[in-house]
Amino acid sequence: MDDREDYSFDRRMDHVEESMDVILQALDLILVKLDALGPAAAGPLEKDAGQKPRGSKPAREPTIAMPAPAPSGPTATPEKPPRPTPAFERSRFDRELHLPQSVLTSKFWFNVIGILLVLLGVIFLYKYSVDQGWIDSRMKVVSGAVLGTLLLAVGVFLHGRQRLFGQMLAGAGIATFYISGYAAFQVYGLIGYPVAGAWMGAVTLTAYLLAAHQDDQALTIVALIGGLSTPEMLSAGITSGTAMAVFVCGVLTGSAAIYFVKGWRPVLWLSAAGGWLSLLFIYIHELLFGHHIALTDNDRIGMQAGVIFAGTAFWLLPLIREKLAARNPHRWPRSTAATSGNTEDSFAKVVNLQVHALSVTTPFIALLFTRAVWQMGNQQWGWVTLAASALFGLAFLALRMDDALKPLAYTQIMVGIALFTMAIGLLLNGDARFTALGAEAAGLHLVSWKLRDRLLQWAAHGLFLFMTIWLSERLLAEAARGTAMINSAALANLLLIVLMAAVSFLMAEKSIGYLYQLTAYVLLQTLFLKELTPVVNGQACVTVAWGASAVALLAAGILLHERHWRQVALVALFVVVAKLLLVDLGAVKAIWRVLLFIGFGILFLALSYFFQSLWKPAPASAASRT
Repeated sequence: MDDREDYSFDRRMDHVEESMDVILQALDLILVKLDALGPAAAGPLEKDAGQKPRGSKPAREPTIAMPAPAPSGPTATPEKPPRPTPAFERSRFDRELHLPQSVLTSKFWFNVIGILLVLLGVIFLYKYSVDQGWIDSRMKVVSGAVLGTLLLAVGVFLHGRQRLFGQMLAGAGIATFYISGYAAFQVYGLIGYPVAGAWMGAVTLTAYLLAAHQDDQALTIVALIGGLSTPEMLSAGITSGTAMAVFVCGVLTGSAAIYFVKGWRPVLWLSAAGGWLSLLFIYIHELLFGHHIALTDNDRIGMQAGVIFAGTAFWLLPLIREKLAARNPHRWPRSTAATSGNTEDSFAKVVNLQVHALSVTTPFIALLFTRAVWQMGNQQWGWVTLAASALFGLAFLALRMDDALKPLAYTQIMVGIALFTMAIGLLLNGDARFTALGAEAAGLHLVSWKLRDRLLQWAAHGLFLFMTIWLSERLLAEAARGTAMINSAALANLLLIVLMAAVSFLMAEKSIGYLYQLTAYVLLQTLFLKELTPVVNGQACVTVAWGASAVALLAAGILLHERHWRQVALVALFVVVAKLLLVDLGAVKAIWRVLLFIGFGILFLALSYFFQSLWKPAPASAASRT
């Protein structure tokens, strides 16, 4: 019995010793990891690691692959260094997020905890002082300013040593300055509106200069948010929308300059969103609290200046920077997201999508602001939109010569086309608008054929599809007016059909060209039906027009060796015969019925007899030409 107990006790001790071995090996690996990160990171642990626990077995040293000695001799070649063991490798999490090595040390986390505890203590002390009545409203504002100064000073001091903490403290200091200014003006009424505005502007300018000097994106964002929030924080003292618009433009000037130099995307996005929201706030505030139904002339001028400035900062400035970055990417780098190691490769292949998005949204937002500020009618707004489309056309010409910027150039021309179409709809009415849009669609096809640009061609296809639907609605839903085939509506419809047939010859793909031609032919027959039916003996006139156009198409197909044309013409002739039997037989007068039947009968006999030699297949050379 005693032997069994001794045996079980020995086994338990063996398990304990094995567990201690595993723990010691894990500690050895941690020490190796800390040695790889640097001597400063492993400092506190090295002294403890050198002392072995009393009664424990000596820990096994971790095996680290060492490079084999290079062979000596004249033919010796250097060998590649061996791949480091997993103990020296950075984890996938570290590699993808590019964490600083200081974050992985205990010193980093002690600093975090210490600073947070000190800040919480200061906050609790401030609250206790307020509760005890030691601090009045004036002292509250002063203490806030002092606290902001201390936070900013410590943040600047720690920037070179602990960059992350320096950024946090400096941002907290700037935010404290904004809160102090708001409290001094809006809550306690200690300072007037001019002093409060000057204070907010000085804080914003200081934050911008410090952010540019320290290369601190986070501080730039804090300054941008605080500066753009100033109109709302000081809304009780706003007496002039122009002054607030000028202030917003000043804030956007700083953020735009920093973006232009640094290329920070979040700064640009926040500038765009915050800038438009600030202008919208000023516009609504002037209408609701300005004691007048509409804006005054001075406020209109100030608001319009702000809109023009915002359009320049959010559309033109990014385009200029992209062009400079394409020429010299090292001088004008694009900021990269800290997500993976191949981020820069992905951005080297395509232009920033943010610039595309801003190119699309900025002009329409600016046009909406312009119309709201000046209460424009369709004619005035149409001319402004037309001028905007011309600007985007110039941007397309400036960017299309650079291969790296061609996608961005295409975005400019697409927006320009949309603006031009919008301008036509605003400036013209009725048949003139319909004709202008049809001419625009044909012009797009001509430009795409000249430049061999498929994107422009698909834009032209889309516009022609819209015009085809519109023409169908005009032919089927609207009643005929004026002289048949000689009125403004009929001539506008006929012009679009002719343009559709003409651009079909520019198509690189014959199948799409044939589709255009077939659509134009069907629309032409529908136009004949609409315009000729109301006249005297209208059904007979429609039959004659259908037959004549079918014969003309058949002759052209035979002479030009176009098999598709011949097929469509034959189908059209059989449709004419069906109309003779089903419609004209009962709806046409007797004399016209006789003439139609005899005439088309002779026509079919002539086609069968005289054109037999022309029905032969086209020669190989002619077929290749067509």
